[in-house]
Amino acid sequence: MERAKEAAMDLISAYVLRGDTYESLKAGCLGAYCTDYHASIGGWHERKKINNDKIVVEKVDGKECFYVFSLKGIMEDILRDQVQLNLFGETR
Repeated sequence: MERAKEAAMDLISAYVLRGDTYESLKAGCLGAYCTDYHASIGGWHERKKINNDKIVVEKVDGKECFYVFSLKGIMEDILRDQVQLNLFGETR
């Protein structure tokens, strides 16, 4: 699950750090289907709609999976991590 959460964070971190809002991310239909992971904001799983307030991770490191994370929660984690990095003078 930790790798799936990292994928969810990777999906939106650049947007969160540049200042995109929760509402803009929720409306944006963002997704990534790369070699490391398959993840998207909202989507479908087994004919069920997953709302755009969630991040869905369906593949990590070549292995199929199914994890759903709160978009708002992942955004908060990214911002919290950035504040901690700023406190120690590091950059992301």
